[in-house]
Amino acid sequence: MEVKVVIYKDKYYVWWKTNNSGLAQLIGDDCTKFSGTPNPANLKVVKTIQCKEFNHSWYFNTKKGVFSAATGNKIILPQILEMFKD
Repeated sequence: MEVKVVIYKDKYYVWWKTNNSGLAQLIGDDCTKFSGTPNPANLKVVKTIQCKEFNHSWYFNTKKGVFSAATGNKIILPQILEMFKD
């Protein structure tokens, strides 16, 4: 599984999920969820980030921290953070 780093309206976001309506759910560089759900056609994909699985859930790491690919929430659980240490 992977998530994408995208540009939308000249700002960088992580596209962490596509909702049931086919619209993108984004996380901003301030680690907050973007309030709208833009059409994926309006996003420019910059790169992809590989996710890692822990206890049947997926997580991804950015410069701002580790996030859940299911909820978009920032993770502080030590066992999950340990997976992303180099």
